[in-house]
Amino acid sequence: IAQITLRQNKERMQDNIASKIKNNSSVLVHGLNQEITNALLQSVQQGKKCTVLLTQSPFSASRNDFVKKLMKNNVVVEWFSSAAARQALKNADLVILCADAVTPEKVVSEMGGELFAELAAKRGVPVFAVASSYMFHPDVNMNSLRGNMQAFGAKHVFEKVQPSLITGIISEKGVHSHAVFVDVVRCMQEKGLFI
Repeated sequence: IAQITLRQNKERMQDNIASKIKNNSSVLVHGLNQEITNALLQSVQQGKKCTVLLTQSPFSASRNDFVKKLMKNNVVVEWFSSAAARQALKNADLVILCADAVTPEKVVSEMGGELFAELAAKRGVPVFAVASSYMFHPDVNMNSLRGNMQAFGAKHVFEKVQPSLITGIISEKGVHSHAVFVDVVRCMQEKGLFI
């Protein structure tokens, strides 16, 4: 039952991401992962054309696989160096951030998420954070996260993004403002429902 529920939740989240991608849009993605990749492919299957803008290196092992899959399925992928982040945002119609956690006060993303959210907000470009309801935590200790990453020689890997910069959080529960997402998840937890 748990595996079926998790699969259904992933499918719902992918549907919800795909619903935000319009035809002929340029989508800046920060934190390309399996769910976001599948949602982009789903958009193409629905007859929508899109260009994916990346500033993170597409040459890491997992991202390389995701980029190859997108390109194989006729999704145009443009890579910008991190120094060209502002230029990438000028071309974006939508920003999708992969969230690593959501707290009542913040959205936690890979380093760079706050920069894209701020630049997008200034340009009036919508920013959606992708996070399942399982990623909600009452509190996230950033010092603890940094301490865990020091073993890899990377101290600053995650950062907190102000919810005011996020247009909505896309989860298996739908697309909600940060405050509504937090309320929905807390309500489910209080009722003891499997979320």
